Amino acid sequence: MNTEVAPLGPDRRGGAFPLAPYRLPPADGGLAPGGASGFDISTVVRILHDWRWLILGAIGIGAAIGLAATLLTKPMYRAWVTLEANPPTVEILDEKKREVQTEGSYDFIATQIGLLSSRSLAERVAQDLNLASDPAYVAPGGDPARRLSAATGKVAGGLTVITPESGQLIRYNYVDPSPQMAAKVANGIAESFISSGLQRKLEASAYARDFLQKQIAKTRASLETSERALVAYAQAQGIINTGTTDTANSGGDVSSLQGASLVALNSALAEATARRIQAQGAYQQAQMAGGSSEVTASTSALRQSKAALEAQYSEKRTLMKPDHPDMLALRSQIDELDRQISRERAQVTGGQVNSLLAAYRAAAAAENNLRGQVSGLKGSVLNLRGRSIQYNILQRDVDTNRGLYDALLQRYKEIGVGGGVGNSPVMIVDRAEPPGGPYKPNLLFNLLLGLVAGMLAGIGTAFALEYVNDTIKTREDVKAKLALACLGVVPKSTGKGRLIDEFEDPSSPVSEAYSAI
Repeated sequence: MNTEVAPLGPDRRGGAFPLAPYRLPPADGGLAPGGASGFDISTVVRILHDWRWLILGAIGIGAAIGLAATLLTKPMYRAWVTLEANPPTVEILDEKKREVQTEGSYDFIATQIGLLSSRSLAERVAQDLNLASDPAYVAPGGDPARRLSAATGKVAGGLTVITPESGQLIRYNYVDPSPQMAAKVANGIAESFISSGLQRKLEASAYARDFLQKQIAKTRASLETSERALVAYAQAQGIINTGTTDTANSGGDVSSLQGASLVALNSALAEATARRIQAQGAYQQAQMAGGSSEVTASTSALRQSKAALEAQYSEKRTLMKPDHPDMLALRSQIDELDRQISRERAQVTGGQVNSLLAAYRAAAAAENNLRGQVSGLKGSVLNLRGRSIQYNILQRDVDTNRGLYDALLQRYKEIGVGGGVGNSPVMIVDRAEPPGGPYKPNLLFNLLLGLVAGMLAGIGTAFALEYVNDTIKTREDVKAKLALACLGVVPKSTGKGRLIDEFEDPSSPVSEAYSAI
């Protein structure tokens, strides 16, 4: 790098004039402008001031380019649609038949966003709106398949889906040169998306119904086979079930005819034993008590007569002696009443004990008879229990197949009802309206961008030219680049006259500068 220096010409007496600039190699081996210390604030300000017209011109050119780009860019319109995504509920089929909410709504929303951005949905929108046949949307002519592919690509390319950070609202926009077409395609995407979701649900329900129909047919055949085997075995072994369905399914002895008879006889035996114990207790109590209540009732009149005679006897005893004829007559009557009371007591007591004894013996005989029948049926039931093992195995097969068949049939009915209901997990919140103005080109943004780019380009160009133009311009450059002291500075001549005239004028700045040097 060389440095331009303006040396002085001859002195004033010989007509001093500036010589042509010449270059000197820098003493420091090539320093950057501003000296070894680099650019400082004053240097930057000086560069910006020296090259101000270049920077202003670059800013004007950048603004002109931004304005031209705005005018030449085709206007694009953007239509927005808002959807609400509600994760579906999953029904758990069990005895309580409860419903639980699906977890991971973020995964569900991410899935819906992926489906919105899929090419299959874009192709469905192009087919539903017949965009391939619209000359304003796709260039006419050519193969229909190619036009459909072009329309699909245009729908997919103009769609932008915004992933929500929270909540269940999904927003997307579609961009098109026509505001009406932008709103039309945006709404078509929402409607096709909901329709495709319902169609997938119907297809899944149809597949489930077909699968359940096949399983029901297989289970029905297995149920019929197991029922035939059960009936054949019961006929061969002579097993007769008389209980209800629940009792028969339990596999106990009560479900058989012998078991039912044994249960009935056992109940009757328990009742007969209770009656025998009651009769025995009554008989024993009558033997010990002698039938006091019945005897008292039957001899009540006799005892009253006896009490009256004894009262007379006691009254007359104070006046008469015991051997008196009246006293003897009263004693004879009292003794006769005692004999009658004894006879009546004996008769009543004997009859009651005999009747209680007969009842006790009858109850004991009935108990013994029932006990014998129960003992006889026990062996029959035990024999039947051994023969019912295979019967119970076949019965369990029948119960299992019947339960499976009923569950599949119930599930088939539920799918048939629920599959026809169009409940979509996605709903339209806000439909697209034709935009009032284009969202690009943005005149203010383009002008601002052009101004900033022009300013940066102008400043960069100014610094580049300053770096290339390495002449000495200030007294600081002399010290920084030449490592010499500056003796003085000669200003440029601003007058239109000759330079020699300024030298001859002692008061001129040029003459004074040369004189000072």
